[in-house]
Amino acid sequence: MNTTIFSPSKNKKAFRSLLKIRMQRLFTLLFIVFINLAVSAQEGMSINGTVNAKEIELKTGLNLVYDITHKGNVYQYIINFTSVNESGVEFNWKMTDPVNKDGKIIITSNALAKATDLDFYPSTKTFDGEDISMIFGKQVFDKLANFKSGDTVSFGCNSCFRGVTTTEVKANDYEVQDDAYSITSLKTLKFSSIYNNGNFEVLNQQKFPLIIYFKWNMTIELKSFSYTK
Repeated sequence: MNTTIFSPSKNKKAFRSLLKIRMQRLFTLLFIVFINLAVSAQEGMSINGTVNAKEIELKTGLNLVYDITHKGNVYQYIINFTSVNESGVEFNWKMTDPVNKDGKIIITSNALAKATDLDFYPSTKTFDGEDISMIFGKQVFDKLANFKSGDTVSFGCNSCFRGVTTTEVKANDYEVQDDAYSITSLKTLKFSSIYNNGNFEVLNQQKFPLIIYFKWNMTIELKSFSYTK
């Protein structure tokens, strides 16, 4: 009959060998996780550590979330583009508590090309002439780009932006959260006024000069954008 003799030294050696293998596997796994995290972080950053620039694409399914600060309240202004084609654009909008309003805006291709005045009051309305909302028309954008310090600005179709004195118009970077939940930098055109009550920023692209930031008797700031598939 064979008898197996228990050997403490052999068992300790086997245990240490198994432990060593498992520790090596653990460190390998942790190293892989660290590399993946580093790569993910690098994708949102440029080589010099600044946030990469990214454009917002005007297309059906584009969703925008703004923060509005007004009379001590902070609430959201949410825009969903439901149609983008050669005829123009359509979007639904809503404001959260305590305002709790919603509506629909249609901007025709005619307004996008020829509008000269901005309407800053959310409503349910079709823009097909001189007025436009949330997006600068081509003519309004070109006018903005040519403003110089000291110019008196009057291109709002309501009480906003009438008799505002320009201090500066310059290219700027505006950080928001993108559709990948990363911080990205949008290229904007920034308008500053003499009393800083009439400042705004729009996307610095003639095809889609979306209002990104606006300050008058309230402050509107774009916080994030995404796309509904």
